Amino acid sequence: MRWVQAMVVSALCGCAIAGRPPISAAPLLDEGEVHVYLAPFPHESQRLTFAVRELAAVNEGGQTVSFPMGLTTLAGADRLRDQRLLVSGRLPRGRYVGLRLTVASGKLLGDEEPVDLLVDKEPVQIDVPFELRAGQAEVILLVFDATRSIRGGFELRPYFAATVAPRAAPALVAACSTTRGNGVALFDSRAKTVAGLVATGQSPYGLALDPIAGRGYVAVGGQDQLEVIDLLRGEREGRIAMRGGDEPRALLLLADRRTLLAINFRSHTAAFVDVTTMQELSRVEVGEEPWSVTPLRGGQRAVVVNRRSATLTMLDLATRQAIATVPTDPEPLHAQVSRDGTKLYLVHAGSLFMTEYSLPGLGVLRRIRVGLGASSLKLDARTDLIYLAHAGDPRVEVYDPLSGQVLDGFDLPAWPSQLVIDDLQDQLFAVMPSRRTVAVIDLTSRKLLAELELPAEPYELRLAAERN
Repeated sequence: MRWVQAMVVSALCGCAIAGRPPISAAPLLDEGEVHVYLAPFPHESQRLTFAVRELAAVNEGGQTVSFPMGLTTLAGADRLRDQRLLVSGRLPRGRYVGLRLTVASGKLLGDEEPVDLLVDKEPVQIDVPFELRAGQAEVILLVFDATRSIRGGFELRPYFAATVAPRAAPALVAACSTTRGNGVALFDSRAKTVAGLVATGQSPYGLALDPIAGRGYVAVGGQDQLEVIDLLRGEREGRIAMRGGDEPRALLLLADRRTLLAINFRSHTAAFVDVTTMQELSRVEVGEEPWSVTPLRGGQRAVVVNRRSATLTMLDLATRQAIATVPTDPEPLHAQVSRDGTKLYLVHAGSLFMTEYSLPGLGVLRRIRVGLGASSLKLDARTDLIYLAHAGDPRVEVYDPLSGQVLDGFDLPAWPSQLVIDDLQDQLFAVMPSRRTVAVIDLTSRKLLAELELPAEPYELRLAAERN
């Protein structure tokens, strides 16, 4: 039944499975954007539940601007591990002094029946000064204090300490694009906390990170441009114009850290861009609807996966030429290279098989049956184990590359569209569009460590300390 499930998910989730671009919101112009996250609740609040009626931002003139939200129930027992996104919204630019929160009701779970708490109907003032500039986003972190919030055991007036989210060191950054939300979320990969959100142009797709320079690059397909991000400040610092109709989707920063390879989905080209001069150096034609790009060991070549034409294009990165094109099974998606650099593995949305190719010649060595509808693939360069998942299926299967057999597996909260490994912590990050989260799994115990929540469906994740 997996093939039926994969076809249904493919039809419903065009942004992650099919080639159709997702419909995104209009980019920010004169407004700014605020995202309010809740820190994990303290354990003493696990019996508490309360409903928030309204959350508003207060500017320095005392005027309030409400966030779009319904009645939101906060249950302490559900928020003991991960940060959670409370609200997101666009606000007029300017200086703000804090937030104002109104509670509708509260309950305290007892041994038998829940006890209704007396609720102060007056709004709660949360002091957190911040400045919102046009076209930029800000992240506010709320920390709930259970001891100061419940008075006499029966009266509730929630108390929150608030700060602008602290930035992560560039060496620990995890960056995730949200194509529908026109933004790039920045997380601290070690602390598993939000560290900022960068508003981008329309429809951001692929990412490339340079933690040494503290820079990130994002392919903004909806506006035919690349944007440069300052990872430490969490702000855009430049734009690189591409040709009209390119629609850049995937990015690869070459070993010189000066040349960016942009894979253009609509013009079917690969462009070499100098990130210091912000000028295109040259371009080469690839196949139809290029979907992803994978560097080979040694950094001299890369393979572009062309989904619609069902081909692989080998690029020589020194001469900037296409040197080979080979056919694949229908709808190829992602490729990974073995630890010794002699084999390449490719999965397809439209085939039952994962194909193993020889390198550098791209000859077919064997076809491994994995089932229809593969959505993500990651080869662990430390162990050579292959992690593979399917659209609509939360199960991640672990393959032995020698036998081609499944050795192990584990379940995620939802099906992943991308798998990435953090080399410093030996952890697997799984992008889950249907939950708007990124799951973090310990590769030794296979246990879920955290879920990082985003304002919109995640598209692509990159780690500063990514294992390739």
